[in-house]
Formats: sequence, C-alpha cells, structure tokens
Amino acid sequence: MYKKNISVFLFIGIFFYSNVVFSEGIYSYREIRDSYHPSDGTILDLHGRFLQTIRLNVRERKLAWTEEGEIPETLLLALFAQEDKRFFEHSGVDLLAILGAMKDRVLGNSKRGASTLSMQLAGIFLGSKPGRRNIFDKWEQMRFAQKIEQTWSKNEIITGYLNLIQFRGEHKGLRAASRGLFQKEPSALSDAESVLLVAMLPFPGASSSALVKRSCALAKKFKERNFAIFLKVRLIG
Repeated sequence: MYKKNISVFLFIGIFFYSNVVFSEGIYSYREIRDSYHPSDGTILDLHGRFLQTIRLNVRERKLAWTEEGEIPETLLLALFAQEDKRFFEHSGVDLLAILGAMKDRVLGNSKRGASTLSMQLAGIFLGSKPGRRNIFDKWEQMRFAQKIEQTWSKNEIITGYLNLIQFRGEHKGLRAASRGLFQKEPSALSDAESVLLVAMLPFPGASSSALVKRSCALAKKFKERNFAIFLKVRLIG
C-alpha cells in the first residue's frame, strides 16, 4: 500500500509541475455539435417531402442534440452535486477532490470519485472505457480536460457532456434517455425524473431499486447544500 500511495503522490506532483497545456488539436464545441448525427435518418421524396424515418445505427440510440436552454435546472443541480460540486472553480482538474480520494485510499475507506465533468468528457473523446484506473490513462485524461477548458466555455462543457454521455441501455445523450425512458422531451422532465437520470450515470445497468435509493440520496444531497442558489449565481446569466 505504501508504494501505491507514493506513486499517486508522484503522479499528482509531476502532473501539476510539468503540465504545460495548449489548445491545439481540440475541436471546438461548434465543430463537435455540427458533426453530431442522430441514429435515425429521414427519407424524403423527390420533392423533399417526408416519407419515413429509418434506423441507421443499431448499436446506440441518439436523437437530436439537446441545446443548453432545454436542460432542466434540477438536472443540472443533481449533476453538480453528484459528479462535480466545484465545477465552476477548477480548470478541468479538481485538486481537492483528488486529495480527498487519496485520503480515502490511505485510510482504506470507500473509494471517492475525483473525475470532473471535464475529465469525463475528455474520457469520451479519448475513448476511455468505464472502470479504467490505469494511472497513465488518468494523467492523459487530466491533460485533455484542461485543454477542453481552454477551448470550451463551462456551459458548452455541460451541454456537450449531457449529449455524449451514455445513459441506460442503448440510450446515448439526454434526449434519447428522456424520450426512451420517460417519453418526454428534456425540457418537460419532472424533478424526480431529472434526478433519476443523473443517478444512473455512474451505474447505468443498476437495478431499479438501487437507482431509486441512489436518487433519493442524491436529491437530499443537493438540497442540503443549497445548490439552487449556487446554480443561479454561477451558471445562469
């Protein structure tokens, strides 16, 4: 255990000492948005009139891009509370979360996640598989997250993340999950539905009872910390 802890400290030290970040090679939010394609295609007649919709991608279900203004406030509150409570205070890497995770590891407590939303988005772009804990994979993810933060706004990071993240089953992105699980557009989601969607992100395949339990704990968490005020001050504007 001693050697493992030393390796973590060395990793963090090297990263923050030597990580000179450049934005070259990072696609802009607009480029990612414009290159996004739903899994369904539309067939038109010679006059441009609609004929039918066909499934083009059978591996995953993606619907139209969800714009920033369509994302429910409660969903954002739950997302920050669960995944990245200092989202507006860091530049891609949350040092306090990393130190907290290191402390838990040293004390043998339950593992605490330290990946920010920017790091998770970086993982999507890098093709990182869920559950990968290789220290060099994390280092690359952290570097890429800081590059994203230099190129994208915070609101763009949130919106991009919610459109590209995998939800339950074949549903990829917020609109596919909202329509597939609740038969609603994202903007029409109730508070309970919004929290449930966020609760399934870490474990999309969890049982229904486990998701309900996690949702209740999450709702209590962000209400206790008064994230509503936090959101209005830091995000809306």
